[in-house]
Amino acid sequence: MTEYFVQPGTRVPLGGESTSPPDTSVPRGNPELGDGGVVQVIDAEWKRRAGVARDLAAELAGVVAELVRVNNGNHYGNVPEGTNMSERAAEFVNCFAAGLKENIELLDALEALCDQAHAELTATDSKIGLVFESINA
Repeated sequence: MTEYFVQPGTRVPLGGESTSPPDTSVPRGNPELGDGGVVQVIDAEWKRRAGVARDLAAELAGVVAELVRVNNGNHYGNVPEGTNMSERAAEFVNCFAAGLKENIELLDALEALCDQAHAELTATDSKIGLVFESINA
């Protein structure tokens, strides 16, 4: 299967077993076609992107767990100033942890979208490949 597709108006010489884009994306032989380009679609990139999102979400979950651990009591003394500081620190940590949890949810959604994009591109590539095979048969 190919690992790239070509923008409309761009000519790419076909042949051989090459799965890398050509050395240039300038249309060959017909300057009226415009200056299209080659857009790479590499399966491994979608998997890598999903993995990065998954890893970052896991790291942020670890940070949230540490914040909860640190935020479990008054570390400033049982005087009015210490109690007040402890309450304010707890409020800040809870707010920060809530923001991190929102980002974890966004990263989980991004991971799912990357996996979906990979699956759709793979399915489309296979479907189009079958069409080309049936034409050439």
